Amino acid sequence: MNELEDLKKQLEREVALRKQAEAALVSRTTELDSANKELTALNESLEVKIEERTRQAEESELRYRQIIDSASDFIYETTGKGIITLVNPVAVRSLGFSNKSEIIGRKFVDFVPDKYKKQVLFFYQQQRIEKEKRSFSVVPVTGINGQWIWIEQNVQYFYNPSGKLLKVSAVGRDVTKRMDSEQELLKASLRLTSLIGSLNAGILVEDEHRKIVLVNEKFCSIFNISAAPDDLIGADCSNSAEQTKHLFANPAAFTKRIEQLLTRQQPVSREELLMNDGTVLLRDYIPIFEDETYLGHLWHYLDITEEKNQEKRLRLSEEKYRGLIENMELGLLEVDTSGIIIKPYRRFCEMTGYTEKELTGMSADEVLLPPEYKKVMQKQEAERMKGKAGVYEIEILKKGGQRLSVLISGAPFYSDKGEIIGSLGIHYDISARKKLEEELRIARNKAEKAMLAEKQFLANMSHEIRNPINAIVGMSNLLGDTMLDQQQSDYLKTIKFSTEVLLGLISGILDLSKIEAGLYELAEQPVNVREVAESVMKTFEVKAGKGDINFFTDISPEVPEILLADPTALNQIFINLVGNAAKFTEKGFIVIAAKVLEKIKDSVRVEFSVWDTGIGISADKQAVVFETFKQADKETKLKYGGTGLGLSIVKQLVEMMDGTIQLESEEGQGTTFRVILELRVGEAELAEEPGHDSSSPPDLSRVLIVEDNEMNQQYLSGLFFKWEIPCDIANNGVEALEFVENYVYNYILMDIRMPKMDGYETTIRIRGMENNSNSTVPIIALTASALVDERNRALEVGMNYHLTKPFTPEQLLKALKDQKMQEKEKKMTDFEFSASLDREHLYMMYEDDVERTSIIFQIFVDGIASEIELLKQLEKEGNEAEFIRKVHKISPNFAMVGLTKVSELLVEIETEGKASGMTDLLKQKFAKFIGDIDPKLQIVQNELARIKNHLIQ
Repeated sequence: MNELEDLKKQLEREVALRKQAEAALVSRTTELDSANKELTALNESLEVKIEERTRQAEESELRYRQIIDSASDFIYETTGKGIITLVNPVAVRSLGFSNKSEIIGRKFVDFVPDKYKKQVLFFYQQQRIEKEKRSFSVVPVTGINGQWIWIEQNVQYFYNPSGKLLKVSAVGRDVTKRMDSEQELLKASLRLTSLIGSLNAGILVEDEHRKIVLVNEKFCSIFNISAAPDDLIGADCSNSAEQTKHLFANPAAFTKRIEQLLTRQQPVSREELLMNDGTVLLRDYIPIFEDETYLGHLWHYLDITEEKNQEKRLRLSEEKYRGLIENMELGLLEVDTSGIIIKPYRRFCEMTGYTEKELTGMSADEVLLPPEYKKVMQKQEAERMKGKAGVYEIEILKKGGQRLSVLISGAPFYSDKGEIIGSLGIHYDISARKKLEEELRIARNKAEKAMLAEKQFLANMSHEIRNPINAIVGMSNLLGDTMLDQQQSDYLKTIKFSTEVLLGLISGILDLSKIEAGLYELAEQPVNVREVAESVMKTFEVKAGKGDINFFTDISPEVPEILLADPTALNQIFINLVGNAAKFTEKGFIVIAAKVLEKIKDSVRVEFSVWDTGIGISADKQAVVFETFKQADKETKLKYGGTGLGLSIVKQLVEMMDGTIQLESEEGQGTTFRVILELRVGEAELAEEPGHDSSSPPDLSRVLIVEDNEMNQQYLSGLFFKWEIPCDIANNGVEALEFVENYVYNYILMDIRMPKMDGYETTIRIRGMENNSNSTVPIIALTASALVDERNRALEVGMNYHLTKPFTPEQLLKALKDQKMQEKEKKMTDFEFSASLDREHLYMMYEDDVERTSIIFQIFVDGIASEIELLKQLEKEGNEAEFIRKVHKISPNFAMVGLTKVSELLVEIETEGKASGMTDLLKQKFAKFIGDIDPKLQIVQNELARIKNHLIQ
C-alpha cells in the first residue's frame, strides 16, 4: 500500500514538472517568434541600406573615373606586382598609344628605359620592403616611338592587414622640358667644373648662405683638405675661417679680413697672405651679383712662394707632402736601380688592384709589364740611370690580368750623396682617353666615309643628268641655226627655258653642297659691276619677253668702274636675287642698284640692292627665306614654284665674301634685298686687241673628240662641222689611244667617265708617250660633274682645262681660245708646278732651273721603287737598326720632289723607331706610308713628263 502511494506521488510530481516545462516552452516559443520578427525587419532594413550604399559607391566610382579621365596629369594604378590595371587618357596619349587596352595588363617597368630599369626596380622594392605608404620620384618612360618622357610622380601604396602590397596608385606630371634644361645646366656646370679643376690656382665658390657651390683640387691642396672636391659640395663654410686660421702666420688678421670682405662685398685682388710654413699666397675675392642681388662670392688663391723657399718647405714637411700625394689621383711607384719596388703608393695600388704588401719587394717589370713593352721600359730605365726624366705611354697589367693604359712621368731620385738610387714613376690612368681616341677615330672614319659617299652621289647625279642636258643644250643651239617657223621657234624656246630651269636646280644643289663642304673657292679678279648688273638684267629681260615687268640698273657714279671680287660669286648673287624677284613680280619694276657707303684707303664699302614691286613677304615669314629648301609658305611654293635654294646660296656666298645681307619687305608692297660688301678698287683692263673676233673659231687643223655619249658626239661634231674644223670621234680611251698613235691633233676634248678606259687613265697614257707630238697637246676635260675633286684630279693627271656639261658653243669656243692664248704665252712664262705638290718648297729649292729639276725628278723616279721594296723587307724581318737607317736616308728625297707631307711622315717613323723601337704605332704609320705612296709616285711621274715637255718646247 505504501509502495502504491509512493508511485502515485511520483507520477504526480512528474506530471507537474511536464506542465511546468510545457509552460516554459510556450513562453520561449513566443519570445523566439518575436525575435524572429525583429530580425526579419532588421534584415529588410539592412538590405535597403546596402542597396543605398552600393548606389552611392557606384556614383563615387563614376565620379572617380571621370576625374581620372579628365585630369591633365598621368594617373595609373598597378597591382602589388607592378601590373597596370588602370591608366588615364593623358598617359595613353603621351605614350603614343591609341587605346588603354594597349597598356593595361603590362608591367610598369616595361615602359622604363633599359638604362634605368634596375634603378627604378630597386627604388620601389625598397619602398615595399620598408612598407612606405607614399613616395616621390622622377622616372623616365618611353612611348611607342621610343622617345623618353620624364615623369615626376607621387605614389601611394595600399597594403592588407598582414602587410602584403595590394595596389599602387600614382599621379605624375610630364617634366621632360625641365629635365632637359637641368641636363643642359649640368653640362654647363661640368664644363665650368672641368675648367676650374684644371687651373693651377685654388678656387672656392660659395653661395649667399656660405654653402660650397664649387671647389677644385688645388684649393683642397692649399688648405690641406683631404676630402675630394665633389664631397665638399653643399658643405657649410660659415666657420671655415676659424677652422683654417691656424695655418696662417697671423690667424687673427686672417679671420678679421675674411669678415671685412664678406661684409663689404667689394672685389679685392692680389692680397698677400703668409702661412705658418712659409708659403705665400695671393688672394682674390670676387662677389657675384645679378641685377644687384647678391648671389655669393669666389675665392682665388695662388701659391707664389719662391722656389728655394718651396724646396725648403718640402724638405721640412716630407710627411705632409707624402700624405698629400696619397690623396691624389696619380699612382706613384718607387723602384730601386734594379727595378725592385720600394714603395707603391695607395692610389697606384688602387689602380692595379694589388696591396702595398703584395707589390713591395717584387720586380716591377715581371709583375706589371706586358712582354711587348719590355724594350720600351729598358730604354726608359737606361735614361733614368743617366739622370734624365721622361714621359711615355704604355700598358700595365692589373692583378686580374686586365690591361690599363697609363701615361708615366718617370724621374730618378738621389741619395744624400747625389747618387741615383732609384726612380719615381707617376702613373696617370689614360684608359678613358684611349677609349675616346678610338671612338673619335671610328667617328672620323664614319664621317669620312659619309662625305665620300655624298661626293660620289653628287658626282653620279651630276654625270647622269648633265650628259643628256648637254646634248639638249647643244642640239637646241644647233637647231636654232636652222630655218624654223614661228611654232618651231616657240617650241625651241620652251625647251631652252626648261633646260635652264633644270640646270639651275642642279647647279643650286651642287653649289650649296660645295659651300657647305668648304669646297667653294673664291678667286679675286677685276670685275666691272655695271657690266655684270646689265648682263643679268638683259638675261632676265629676254626670259620675261614682252611682259609687264621692266628691268633697270641704277649704279651710282661713285661706284668705281673696276672692283676686285669673285665674278662668279657676284654674278650668282645678282642672278639669284633678280631671279627671286622675277618669280614673285607679275608687273612693275625690278632694279639692281649700287652705291658707295664708305671709302677706306684702297677699298670701298658698297651697298648692292635688288628691289621689286612684287607680292612682298610678311614679317613673320622673313626669318625662314634664307634657310635651305625653305620658302615663305606652302601656298607660295605651290603657286610660284622653286626649290628654296637661291636665297640660301646668296646668304652663304655673301658671308664667304665677309659681307652682310638684309631684307626689307611688306606684304603686297614689294621686297628689297641689300648686300653690303667691302671690295678693293681695281684698275681698268686694257681693251681687246683690234681685229680680235670673240665669236670666230680659232685656227685649228684637227681636233679629237673622246666621248661615249652619242648625243654629245652629235652635238660636238656638229659644232666643229659648223666651224669648218676637222674632227675625229673616239668612243672610249682605248680608241682614243689608237687615234693619237696615227694622227696629229691641235686639241683633245676628253670625257671623264667612259667604258673600257676612263679619261684620267687615257690622259696619263697620252702624257707618257715618247716621241709623239700629241703627248703635249692641250687636253680639255669634258665632265658631267661640277665637283672640285674631279676638276682637281683632271688637272693633276695632265689635262689643261675643265669644262662642265652642259656647255654652250660660246663656252667651248672660249675654252679653245683660252688654251690657244696660253700656248702662245707659254714660252714667256716660268714652269708652274702641279698643285698636288708642295709648290712653295719646290720653287724655293729650284727657283727657275727647270733642267736641274728634271734631273732630280728623274733620279728619284728611277730609284725610289727599289728603295721602298727594301724598306718593306726590312720591316717584315724586324731589322730595326737597318730599317731606321734606311728611313733616315730616303726621307729627304720625297721633299726634293715636292712630297713634303710624305717626308714628314717618314721623319715621324724615324723618331718613333729611335725612341721606342718597332712599336705598333710605328708599324701603323709605315702601313699608312705604303698604302698612300703609289698615287703620290704617279703624280711625280706625271710631273716629270710635264717638265720634260716644257723643256722640249
